[in-house]
Amino acid sequence: MKKLGKYFVMLTVAILALFTTSCKSDDSKDELGGFFDYRTTKRFYDAYKACGEPKALIDVRSAEAYEADHIEGAVSLPVCRFDGKKEVVIFQNVKEVDSPWCKALLEKYPNKNTVLFFYGVQGFDASRVYAGQASKIGYTKQNSRAYVGKYEDLKAEWGK
Repeated sequence: MKKLGKYFVMLTVAILALFTTSCKSDDSKDELGGFFDYRTTKRFYDAYKACGEPKALIDVRSAEAYEADHIEGAVSLPVCRFDGKKEVVIFQNVKEVDSPWCKALLEKYPNKNTVLFFYGVQGFDASRVYAGQASKIGYTKQNSRAYVGKYEDLKAEWGK
């Protein structure tokens, strides 16, 4: 019975390992394209500082939030609006390739080899929209980077 228990445990571990491997997303097959997301402020900050030119730091929060405070050198390109109480992500203004958001990105950064560093919207799903959209309009997939944590944490790291 002990041997059977051992085999059961090993089989369970093998199945879990197989399941976890098969559930990993393959960004190359994702319609939004592959990009790097950073969950820690230090890694995002270090990646930005280590990156050569051309690069861009893009604040995707609402215009009101950008005006109130932003990281030095960042450009405002909002995918959020302020509804009077809090910021709301408005995906519809970035889903189409010919959207004003995409046109503004292309206008500000015509060199599509520019490494784009996005910040301002918390969460992986939200960051997929704008980082992925950048790849849809011709920016190199590997050149899209998004910070998915709180702006306040990033601002604290950037100020060091």
